[in-house]
Amino acid sequence: MANDFKQKEPTKTEKVLYELMMRQEMTDRNLWTTSAHVIGLGMLLDIKPEQVADLLVNGQDKIKEYGQKINEAIEKLEKERKKTQPEEQEHNHAGHDHGHNHSH
Repeated sequence: MANDFKQKEPTKTEKVLYELMMRQEMTDRNLWTTSAHVIGLGMLLDIKPEQVADLLVNGQDKIKEYGQKINEAIEKLEKERKKTQPEEQEHNHAGHDHGHNHSH
C-alpha cells in the first residue's frame, strides 16, 4: 500500500466506462437468468418449444395483455397492503419507488 501513490488514478472517463461495463455485465446476467427461468418453466410444464417460439414471434398482443393484467394485480395488492399495513409499508420500502411494469 505504501507505493499506491505511484499508481495513476483512473480518469473520470475511465471510471464511467468501467461503471457502464459493470452494469452491462449485470444486465447480461439478469437476462440469462430470466431466460433460464422461462426455459425451465416451459420444460416443467411440458410446453413445446414451437409454442413458445410462436408466442414470442406472433403473440405480442397476448404478451402485452398478460403483462397489463399482472400490473393491475400488483397495483391492487399494493393498495390493499397499504390499507392494512401502512406503517410496515413505509418501513420496508423506503426508497423503493419504481413501477413494476411487466408489459414487455
